[in-house]
Amino acid sequence: MRTVGLLGGVTWRSSASYYQLINEGVADALGPFRSSQVLMCSLDYGAVRQARAGGDWRPLKRLVVDGCRQLKRAGAECIVLCSNSLHGVADAVESELGLPLIHVADALADAALAGGHEHVAFFGTGFTMSAPFYRDRLAARGVTMLTPRDGLATDDGAQDRPDPNERIDHIIMSELARGIVTETSRKVFHDALAPLVDQGATAMVLGCTEIGMLVDRASVPVLDTLALHAAAAVRWQLEG
Repeated sequence: MRTVGLLGGVTWRSSASYYQLINEGVADALGPFRSSQVLMCSLDYGAVRQARAGGDWRPLKRLVVDGCRQLKRAGAECIVLCSNSLHGVADAVESELGLPLIHVADALADAALAGGHEHVAFFGTGFTMSAPFYRDRLAARGVTMLTPRDGLATDDGAQDRPDPNERIDHIIMSELARGIVTETSRKVFHDALAPLVDQGATAMVLGCTEIGMLVDRASVPVLDTLALHAAAAVRWQLEG
C-alpha cells in the first residue's frame, strides 16, 4: 500500500471527513480490519485566512508548500490537498516537491463525464468559482462549469439583486467554516441552482469541502468533490 499525504486544516471538519472516507474506502477494498497508510499535516485555518487576505496568494503558497514538504519528509508518496481552493497553488506543490498530486478537478471531471454531465452547476468559495485554475482544468476535459452568477444572465432584474456568488461565498466562509448550518442558507443554495438547471446544468457540484454539511440532495444528481477526491486517493493508494 502506498502512503498518501493529506494537507488539511482548511477546515479541520472537512479534513476529518477525508480521513474517514479514505480509511473506509481501504476497508471496503481490502477487508474490515484494514486501514489506510496515511499521513496528515493540518494547517491552522486562522493562519490560512490571514495569509490569503488581500488577494496575495504568495504567503499561502509558502504555507501550503512547507506543509507538503513535511509530508514528503515523513514518507508521503503523493499529496492530497484537502480543499478545493488550495488547488490554486497545486502547480507550485507539484513543481517544488516532485511528488504526484491527486487533483480534485480531475476527480470531478472523471465522475462528471462518467455520468454524462458535460455542463455542471458549480458551488464553491468565491475564489474557486471565479479563478481560472478550476474552470480551465474542467474545460480541458470537456466539462463546462456554471456558477450561480451565470444564473443571472437571463434575469432582467439582475442588476438590482445581490451577487449570488458572493452570497454563496459568505455562507461558506462565515457559517460552514464554523460548523453553522441553517435552513435559510440551504434555501439560498437550492434557489441558486434552479436557473443553472434551466441553462443546461445536469448535475450540482459541491465544489467546497464544507458544502456537504448543508446540501445532500438536489433536483439533479449531486457530485461531492470531497467524496470523489477521497475515492481517487484510495484508488491511487491501492494501485501500488
